[in-house]
Parts: sequence; structure tokens; C-alpha cells
Amino acid sequence: MSGALQGMITSLKNNKRVRKTRFDKKHSLSNHAYNEFVDHTEMTTHEFAAFQKKLFKEKAQYKRKIRIIFGIIMTIILSYIVYFLYFMKIY
Repeated sequence: MSGALQGMITSLKNNKRVRKTRFDKKHSLSNHAYNEFVDHTEMTTHEFAAFQKKLFKEKAQYKRKIRIIFGIIMTIILSYIVYFLYFMKIY
């Protein structure tokens, strides 16, 4: 009995390996052929402000679109509820 147990313990010790996680800082998980991306052309403050304004405008349009779609869907759902509650006289 102890021989089988000792064999299992030895097998576990021999099969142990070092596992890499995404949180290990010392080991790189990516194996790409190129070096890291370095941005040599930075935006000026004027370009960055224009970029921020563009993003803000796009985000506002997206929010408006979502609100309109949500309103249409809720109107349809409420109309079905009203129809079934008041006009379908189920007793």
C-alpha cells in the first residue's frame, strides 16, 4: 500500500511544472517577432482637443440613438400590456 502511495507522490513531483499566468510581470507571454510599438508621432494639443471633441460628439449621437430605440421598444411593450389588460376582457 505504501509503495503505491509513494509512487503517486513521486509521479506528482516529477510532473510538476512552472505555470505562467497573465499576471506574471517577469515573464512575457507574447512571442511576436517585432519589438514593442513606440509611437513617434504624438498629437499636438490642438489635434488632441479636436479628437476629444469628435469622440464626445460620436458618443452623444450613440447615446441618443440608444435612447430612441429604447423608447420605441418600451412604447411597443406598454401598448401590448394595455391592449391585453383593457381590451381583452378575459374572465
